[in-house]
Amino acid sequence: MSALSVLPNLRGPHWVAARQHRSTAKVFAVVVLMATLLVTGFLTALNTDPKETLSKGADSGLSALLHTSLTPLALLPALVGAFVAGPLVARELESGTYTWLWTQSVSPARWLAAKLALVSAVALTGTTVLVLAFRTARNGLPMGEFNFSWHDSAYEMLGPVAVAQCALGIGVGTLVGLLVRRTVPAMVVTAVTVVVIQSVFILWLRELLWPVQTLVSNKPIESANTVGVWNFAEGMLTSSGERILSDPCNGTEGVGMTFEKCMAGKGGVTYFVDVHPTSHFWPMQLVETGILLAVAALAVTVAFRVLRGRHAGSTS
Repeated sequence: MSALSVLPNLRGPHWVAARQHRSTAKVFAVVVLMATLLVTGFLTALNTDPKETLSKGADSGLSALLHTSLTPLALLPALVGAFVAGPLVARELESGTYTWLWTQSVSPARWLAAKLALVSAVALTGTTVLVLAFRTARNGLPMGEFNFSWHDSAYEMLGPVAVAQCALGIGVGTLVGLLVRRTVPAMVVTAVTVVVIQSVFILWLRELLWPVQTLVSNKPIESANTVGVWNFAEGMLTSSGERILSDPCNGTEGVGMTFEKCMAGKGGVTYFVDVHPTSHFWPMQLVETGILLAVAALAVTVAFRVLRGRHAGSTS
């Protein structure tokens, strides 16, 4: 039985697209299967570890193993985008093979839609399975609600952001493939673009996606340094409410005196810290997901406009 026989409803351009890229689909399916098996082994190790010797500490044991396995997946959206831009779109435009389908009463829009439907179904479903698998593994750890950094692939793979990033890769790859029309350059441009967008969220946008929570206390705020809390600004407030950041007193200005004495000399009265607590995880995930999906949808819309503009006289 062939690999395509399990999809009897595929016809026309959908069947052609599935036939052309069946090897890539198989590779992706193997990656998802391996990840699922890894999670199964992970949970088995936890269940046979009654003293939790393998899972103690957020940066040791099985937790570190899980975190390490998540890191390469940060490149998954760029790889998906590069595949769409190169082998899926640009290669056919570069070689001219697309004209065969277009002479078989298949419009350019239908040709592109068939390709996007195939890659979206495989990539987004597979990524969703990966997210569910790693969330299952994470929930098996006897720790807090969220013990991974908010600005790495672990944060992304624990929610819908990972799926939205792959959708972004598909959208960007489609547009770049149609504009560049050369396989290798299109792949490079797409991969770089997706990585840049990911980096912009990590370095600048993510912390702005939800209002921060400011904690104020007459004593040092220990909860700001607990696992799962994103602490990115702290110090003391003066009697007039002016903020004094702690960095100078933790550095050269604080040499020879306690932190409290240094801050008091600057007028500090009460402690403050700006945080995203664990309760902000899902709101921030959903906001980022919405933005990424909107950008992906915009890229696909522009791609279809580009296709119609360049091939207005083709079969419709």
